Amino acid sequence: MRWCQSWQRHNQGRNSLTEPPQAVQTNRATSLDRLDGSLSARPDRVLLGLGGNDMLQGLSPANLASNLQSILTRLKAHAVPVLLLGMQASPVLGTEYVIAFNVVYPTLAQQFDVPLHGFFLEGVALDSNLNQADRIHPNAAGVKAIVSRVLPDVEKLLSQAQ
Repeated sequence: MRWCQSWQRHNQGRNSLTEPPQAVQTNRATSLDRLDGSLSARPDRVLLGLGGNDMLQGLSPANLASNLQSILTRLKAHAVPVLLLGMQASPVLGTEYVIAFNVVYPTLAQQFDVPLHGFFLEGVALDSNLNQADRIHPNAAGVKAIVSRVLPDVEKLLSQAQ
């Protein structure tokens, strides 16, 4: 749990709803840059869970899909098995946005033939006992709940032969 506690201290006081769009754009771009560095370490497996901040900013689901598609394409080219961790849009963003956003993950999972762990914040996202004061980021108990829900899919991914 040290990583979680450290991460909480690092992000304390930051709210992704108030970050300027330029910061979010930089974060999305650097996801691809960081991937190249990670691939040089020749990972055995990847858990891919991006898009929550895009959703909180109300950014285009089409851009999210494009970014995830680029990442999945690079991982596939390196023959790295992936578990895609899905996200769901908040209903306050409107029906049209929710539909466009929520279809991204299952569509890409099918397109790239990778397993999908539905909404990885299921049971945590709206539970104030499992989130930090910002009501966005999970606290240590929330991370523990997420891990316990995602773990069976991670174990399946780990059991796959490469």
